[in-house]
Amino acid sequence: AHRVALVEPVAYPKDSVKAHTKTETVYQTELKQGQDTEVKGFANQVLPIVAEHLQMAKTIVAKR
Repeated sequence: AHRVALVEPVAYPKDSVKAHTKTETVYQTELKQGQDTEVKGFANQVLPIVAEHLQMAKTIVAKR
């Protein structure tokens, strides 16, 4: 069974990109392969937020 875990917040933008990319991958995998409907529902709700935060972190890194 897959477990969905939140990646801890990080202080630096490059680390934030890495963390959000990893989190996004975990949630996408859960949506595709997960068996627990509640966990899949949570992943479905949170994934757009993670994707938005990932894009924000990438923007910050690109401006540096």
